[in-house]
Amino acid sequence: ASGPPELPPFAACVPRSRRQGQVEVAMMDRLEVRIHPDHAGWVHNDRNGVAEMAGWFGFADGRAVDTLALLMVCDAFPPAVFHLDMAPGWVPTVELTVHVRGIPAPGPVQCVFRSQFVQGGFFNEDGEVWDSDGRLVAQSRQLGLTPLA
Repeated sequence: ASGPPELPPFAACVPRSRRQGQVEVAMMDRLEVRIHPDHAGWVHNDRNGVAEMAGWFGFADGRAVDTLALLMVCDAFPPAVFHLDMAPGWVPTVELTVHVRGIPAPGPVQCVFRSQFVQGGFFNEDGEVWDSDGRLVAQSRQLGLTPLA
């Protein structure tokens, strides 16, 4: 990719709460995950059929996103497959690789996750995390099981 995803401002994106989807995600009380409005339709059962999820990630208490937190960023975002014709349930991670590429500048990070292959009960998801200076600070690849209700 040539740069960070084109996102509306943090405040204009849809907050991710613990009760969206079919599984309650309590850690969302401690995170500030904001989803691109065009990628939030799954919350209302209005899926666009494009396996992409983008938005912002920060911590509710305002602490910095450091290099260790980048691992959480790459696993805590709603999966891109929620836009496909499947229930937004629990998505177990089978394998997750995160390449930490730099120390994030202060402020929330911008993220984009995309799935290219969904087959046989598995999906892949490739992620990019960009800091407030527009630098790529992490890349990820995940193999997961399709959502379980």
